[in-house]
Amino acid sequence: MSVLFLAWYKICLLRLAPQDLPAARELLYLSALLMFGSGVLLLALTNPEGMRLALVLIVTIDLALSALLLYLALQLLGQLGRLLQSLTALFGSSTLLQLALLPPLLLVGEDPNATALSQLATLVVMGLFLWSLLVIGHILRHAFEVPLWAGVGIAIGYWIVAGQLMQAMGLV
Repeated sequence: MSVLFLAWYKICLLRLAPQDLPAARELLYLSALLMFGSGVLLLALTNPEGMRLALVLIVTIDLALSALLLYLALQLLGQLGRLLQSLTALFGSSTLLQLALLPPLLLVGEDPNATALSQLATLVVMGLFLWSLLVIGHILRHAFEVPLWAGVGIAIGYWIVAGQLMQAMGLV
């Protein structure tokens, strides 16, 4: 298990690529479960109203939408063989990044400008968000065989589409 987390960590540092992971359904399921758990935990701890069904729906939709869009894109490119490793990399690295977001998000509190510490935490949160787009772009560049800037562009596009969908559903 620690080897898997180390691999995800190295993907987050852009030192490994999705193809460096084993293509195993069990790892995909584990990474999806971990991303789901870390996503719900992140939203529950940072949501002042506590745990609600909307939190679970947000994380579930994010998982399903990213899996569906990656599946469709890889199928369109005739590269479905890359799906397991790409999704495992995506879900696993997202888990680590979500867990890294917990401490600074908890420090931000309700008013990001309240203290110097909450302002610093806000900068860390923004930096981690931007880094997560870079990590996702790194994964997508390998999945789609495109330059890093194109992978990051696809990641930004996904983020916008997912946000619009969540908003349309009244979840955010």
